[in-house]
Amino acid sequence: MTRKKRNVFELLSLKEKIKYVKKTRQVGVLREELNRARILVDQLDEAIAATEDEQGEQMAGTLRANGWYRDQMMVQKETVSNRKEFLSTEVANEEKELIQIRLKQDRSRDRAREVERQEAIERESRQDRILNDRGRRRD
Repeated sequence: MTRKKRNVFELLSLKEKIKYVKKTRQVGVLREELNRARILVDQLDEAIAATEDEQGEQMAGTLRANGWYRDQMMVQKETVSNRKEFLSTEVANEEKELIQIRLKQDRSRDRAREVERQEAIERESRQDRILNDRGRRRD
């Protein structure tokens, strides 16, 4: 019975380990996406700064076109900024979940070791009883 119990805890530990590996990959992908979003926000900031109106005389069409491009980039920047915030939140949540999975895995592994230790103690006490019974019979 205790051997089965130990196997259950070992299997739970392995299950949590698999979950942890999968979650780690997911967090890696989220971090990559977050990094891309940060880079894109920086690029959009630079592009917006580059489309500032020049001082002096300009044609109305040029002013209108620069304004339109700047507005489009501002919309894109807002969208990417929102995505960046969402990804930051997701990464934080996933990292918390990773910690919980690791703790659960550690508890399962510790419980399996405890069961194994109890089995060893029981085996040893059984062997001691057997040896004591044999010693008494000879006397």
